[in-house]
Amino acid sequence: MRVHRFPRLSELLWVAGTVAATTALYVALLGWHAEMTLLPNGECHGPYEPWQVMGVAMGLALVVSVAAWHRHAWSSAISCVLCLTVLWSFDSATVSDQCPAGANLWPLGAALLFTGSALGLGMIAGIASYMCALIRRRWMGRSPL
Repeated sequence: MRVHRFPRLSELLWVAGTVAATTALYVALLGWHAEMTLLPNGECHGPYEPWQVMGVAMGLALVVSVAAWHRHAWSSAISCVLCLTVLWSFDSATVSDQCPAGANLWPLGAALLFTGSALGLGMIAGIASYMCALIRRRWMGRSPL
């Protein structure tokens, strides 16, 4: 029978570092451009450009991959997903847009962001953990577990 243990200090430090990295990525790439713009023809555009979203996605993939090398992929992926969802939800709920069409739809967006980022970062965590285990076993002579 396995006894439940508290997380080790290294696990908590990785989670704290992951939250800090996620917050830094969000603020640097998405935090400064959160308002939708009303085009002259009446359509709304925004709030983010594609390069901003891709930058956050690639940055989070890098964070989870580095954590996988240090055997903290799953806790880092979970903390990235939760932190990103909370940051985006707060940002979306508090912004005042010029476009009233989707003003109260931020909970739906938060649910979609949570689901998509959980699937994406979970897949990256699994693949990166597997690849790191293969590298350790083949080239470093260590056990994959």
